[in-house]
Amino acid sequence: MAPQLQDIFVVKVLLVLMMCLSFHGRVVVSGGAPSHSDKSRLLVALLRSYDKRVHPESPVNVTYSMTLQRLERLDETTNTLYISALVMTEWSDSRLVWDPASFNGVPHLPLSPDHVWTPNVKPGSKMLEDETVQIGTTSDGKVHQTKLLRLALSCISNLANYPYDSPSCKFRVEDFGYSTEDINLDISEITSGADLNAYEMNALWRLHSFNAVRQRMKYVCCEEVYESISYSINLSRKPNGFAVRVLAPAVLTSLLVLFCFLIPPSCGERSVVCSVLLVATIIQMVSFNLSVPMVGGGTPFLGVFFCFSVFMAFFATVVSVASLNLARGFGVDAKDGGVRTVDSSKTAMLKIARFIDVMCFVVFILVFAIAGGTILNNHPNPK
Repeated sequence: MAPQLQDIFVVKVLLVLMMCLSFHGRVVVSGGAPSHSDKSRLLVALLRSYDKRVHPESPVNVTYSMTLQRLERLDETTNTLYISALVMTEWSDSRLVWDPASFNGVPHLPLSPDHVWTPNVKPGSKMLEDETVQIGTTSDGKVHQTKLLRLALSCISNLANYPYDSPSCKFRVEDFGYSTEDINLDISEITSGADLNAYEMNALWRLHSFNAVRQRMKYVCCEEVYESISYSINLSRKPNGFAVRVLAPAVLTSLLVLFCFLIPPSCGERSVVCSVLLVATIIQMVSFNLSVPMVGGGTPFLGVFFCFSVFMAFFATVVSVASLNLARGFGVDAKDGGVRTVDSSKTAMLKIARFIDVMCFVVFILVFAIAGGTILNNHPNPK
């Protein structure tokens, strides 16, 4: 019996050791990943004596970066550009430092902007939406905040080169109420403060540049120096077939006005053709003016060209009527027994009318080549 009891005792000892090892393994595995209770315990420890109204140790180094997501639209009646952007802000707060080993290896912790201090860095332009997407901190006290913004920016546009105009929009970001003694506002070295990695192409506007520049300024009222970040957005309009829809018909109509002078002066239909071209040019000019924005500096080069074309068509109509009267009044007699008779004086008048037409044709070609070419070439080439 004694050997049997000894064997039973050994078996029981082995079972106890296996249970202890199994329990120890579960403890080690569970301790490898921070649990929800570990994060709750850390949050309570950090915010127990934290007061968001108190500024962190001065000066606070705040890094700012803006990622342009899309150009929503450009309201050309008010020269207002609507954009969507993602803003990332980083700073350090010594009150949010902890030892990860004391909290089962928690490396970072999500926070709420209602519980911690955040810098008041905002754009000076009109904000349509300001939503905090994420805010969190790491064990070394670095806080990062991500916001989604929708802004309405004021732009400057010069319509002299319409539809190849290039609007420029500028706005400034600063921390209102804090000088450099409290906050050092700087742009991110990774993105240079302006990022286009998430930008979505716009169908009507081409984005040429999105830049950020850090500035320091001093107001008249105060001795402190304030820092800000100035952003600039440079655009250009996509003509989208403008040369085919507007430019080519305008040039062809003007060329047809020139060929009116090649019609014989005694032909009555010539004045009709010139009158039709005059009306067509006026309709083109009115249609173009309705498509041009009313807000902006400068006169569109094509508007000047249409005015020049209307003057040409009007002058061609007047010359056609004068040549027709000259040719018919002194050119051909009525039928006399079925035979037309033309004397030398009347033939001379026909030659004079024809000479006037040829001279007007040559002069108008020169004027059209010089004035029209200057007007149409007074715009940048579309890129």
